[in-house]
Amino acid sequence: MIEKWEILDDYGNSTGEVLERNNPRVWDKGIYHLASDVWIVNSENKILIQKRSEQKKLEPNVWAMSCKTRQIYKIQMGIC
Repeated sequence: MIEKWEILDDYGNSTGEVLERNNPRVWDKGIYHLASDVWIVNSENKILIQKRSEQKKLEPNVWAMSCKTRQIYKIQMGIC
């Protein structure tokens, strides 16, 4: 399945444009799409993080959240 992202404006409203995840425009500055983070916090209020691989295209070797996902275009999710 090809992952498609619904593009949003500066206010989080749909622009009506849908791009495939591998489209270079998705990663351009100013192109927004839905995403969510999952924070894992233990009873001592410690947050689970991980160091990104040096092979990652974006932000290699950076400490980051351990779980993140993009919201796939609504039609593929069966919402519309």
